[in-house]
Amino acid sequence: MQDGDIKYSPLCYEDGGEVDDLLAYRLTETHMLLVVNASNTEKDFLHILSIHEQHPEFQVEITNLSDQYGQVAFQGPEAEAILQTLTDFDLTQFKVFTCHEIQIAGMKTITSRTGYTGEDGFEILASNNDIVTIWNAILTTGKTKGVLPCGLGSRDTLRFEVCLWLYGNDIDKTTNPLEAGQTFAVKLEKSFVGSDILCAISEQGPTRKLTCFELDGKMIPRHGMEIFHQGKPVGYVTSGSYCPKINRIAAMGYIPADLFAIGSSLDIQIRGKMVPALMVKKPFYKGTSGRKDRR
Repeated sequence: MQDGDIKYSPLCYEDGGEVDDLLAYRLTETHMLLVVNASNTEKDFLHILSIHEQHPEFQVEITNLSDQYGQVAFQGPEAEAILQTLTDFDLTQFKVFTCHEIQIAGMKTITSRTGYTGEDGFEILASNNDIVTIWNAILTTGKTKGVLPCGLGSRDTLRFEVCLWLYGNDIDKTTNPLEAGQTFAVKLEKSFVGSDILCAISEQGPTRKLTCFELDGKMIPRHGMEIFHQGKPVGYVTSGSYCPKINRIAAMGYIPADLFAIGSSLDIQIRGKMVPALMVKKPFYKGTSGRKDRR
């Protein structure tokens, strides 16, 4: 990584299970910022401290600064053009998965071209007071262009359509990155917490696979519902929703790896009824994040 680069990464236990998934910002050669799931802040911090205690040879200071920051995620195909009116920084030069210390609405920020929606956009970190100013400035500036606040329901539909993982649903301490489809973020040639177990899993191949399904009808599969093959339960749903962009009902869930075959069907039991679920490639919908035509 070079200064300003960002990497997505799982954070693992010794057994390969996931503590969390996070974004690692390289601010300078000696200063890294980890952006974690807010609900996992304390758990992640204690886990990282415990690893550090086991490896005193690493000369590193670890500080939890979560209470000092607020974050606004400004997402959508027009995010760049709208945000440009609030900063002197040339956002056309802002590459995906990089961060810069820039001023927005006159406030100091650490801003990244990342997001949890699949759309192009920015995640803006600033002090608690300043983030309120930025939030209001974005809403005011973008009002005539359709900018609106979105709640967790909107966020969940967006991230689901592009098959981004939700900790506590699609990944948790019982799942590992290889079966969850996060292989791109796991470098098995390096040593890290859980690497021995994950190397062994890689050699044998994961026994199950997080799989995407599309369903007919109007019944929506929910987290924890069972997936069946020939009348026998073989897996479970991790996430399910109606997807507005494709006008379909979809689900993700873990099934045995030997049953995975794009184009074949299993059944999901929804409120006592067996509903056929067609295995499809991910993502359900390709957003504008990282696309050359996003502008």
